This record gives sequence, structure tokens and C-alpha cells, in this order.
Amino acid sequence: MASQKTIDLGAQHLPVGSAADQLRALADAAEATGYAFDTYGAGDGLNAFEAKVAAMLGKEAGLFVATGTMAQQSVLRAATWVHGLGSKPKVFVHGTSHLVHQDCLRDGAEQAKKFARHAAVNLPDFDAAALGSFDRVIQLRDVVTAFYVPGAERNAAVVLELPQRMNGARPARRKRRPP
Repeated sequence: MASQKTIDLGAQHLPVGSAADQLRALADAAEATGYAFDTYGAGDGLNAFEAKVAAMLGKEAGLFVATGTMAQQSVLRAATWVHGLGSKPKVFVHGTSHLVHQDCLRDGAEQAKKFARHAAVNLPDFDAAALGSFDRVIQLRDVVTAFYVPGAERNAAVVLELPQRMNGARPARRKRRPP
């Protein structure tokens, strides 16, 4: 039987000097390089990063956003504003959307119960409605039902998020044809 070797994973993080020594070294490095703190959305380092990414993508400007959910909300707000959908536009999202539920890996049935409450908190600028079924990806018929039924909402947006992990990205079940 092979002997087991113990590895101390904490050993790679042994302190080098005191906390005060480390902070002094950081202060010295910041002073020597002229480093200045960035604040969200401003600062030379952030501005240079956004400009570099914009240039790489052939765009006039770039915008760093801290989270994917924040980016989605920003794009949704911009798109609904550009298209004049009003002050609290209707948006259709899958019931497991990150825009509504910050943690998409919960029980779908439980999320279904909490959809309206979470949507009001996480999407306060929108009139959010669940689109499709929690246990499958959005289907064309879901969009048709939302937009093309007499009296249905016409001035709205649909958010399609991929992947839809909560429902396992399962397609709709097809009905079997009789033999």
C-alpha cells in the first residue's frame, strides 16, 4: 500500500513580514508607480481598459460592468429606452432568468412561486412577466402567445438567456405520434 503524503495548502500563503510591513510596501509601490484608486466607472486604469477592449472590438467606447446580471439589466434598459417602450416597459423573461432570480440553481417549482416578488425587487424598472414553462426552454409558441394573441401586450421586449441551467436546457417534450 502506498504511503499518503500530507500537503499543507496553507504553506503557500505564509506571511512575509508583519501586516504593517506589507501595507508599507504596498504604499511605497503605489507612490513609486503613481497608482490612484479607481472608483466605479472612473479612473485612469479602468478608462484605459475600456478603451483597449473597445479598440480590439472596433467600437468607439467600451463599458466595464461588474456582473453579468448588471450588464443584462443595462442592455435591457438601453434597448427599451431606444425603442420608446415607456417608463416601466413590459419584459418577458423565462421563469428561471438571472434577471429575476440571482441564484438560478434553485428548485424550479419554488422559483415559480417567488417569480413576481423577485421580479419586483430585481427588476423594479420593468413590468416583468414569466415566459414559457419553468421546466423547458422558451419556445416559439411562448413568444407568439405573448405578442400575437388579440389584446396581448405589444409594446414589450423578450429576454432570451442562454444557457438555461435551471431547467437543464431541456427542449419541449414532443408528443409521440401513434404508430
